[in-house]
Amino acid sequence: MMVEKKKLHDCPIVQGRRLKQFFLFLNIACLTILAGCEVSPLEKKELLDSMVGQSALEVIREFGVPSTTYETKGHKFLAYNVSDVDFYPGSSDWGWGNDYGWGWGWGGPWGGPAMSGYSASTCQTTFELLEDRVIAWRKRGDGC
Repeated sequence: MMVEKKKLHDCPIVQGRRLKQFFLFLNIACLTILAGCEVSPLEKKELLDSMVGQSALEVIREFGVPSTTYETKGHKFLAYNVSDVDFYPGSSDWGWGNDYGWGWGWGGPWGGPAMSGYSASTCQTTFELLEDRVIAWRKRGDGC
């Protein structure tokens, strides 16, 4: 009589551990992806709107020391500059298709290697103050 040996990976305990490890990995991966989606306080319209009527001190407490300040005709401007550079790695993929004709045409691999590059963007958020109170805010730039 031959006794069938069970393999280790058939054991329910091992399978349960693998499942737990998979879900742990999946949760960590999802949280990591979501953490990259955090929005800067200077991009939150509700927060910027709430600064109207606040003093310069409150603006600085919330957003830190401004990148630049301007003053003219009793108006003071606190400007915050945010720059972002995104890098796009290249690829050696030649696209999709095949090199043997099917149907109505020839489906060869077209395209070419994707070139790497980068894009830079900036956004300036400016608070206008009159008599040490925020009366308005503006945003300008291609990264806003």
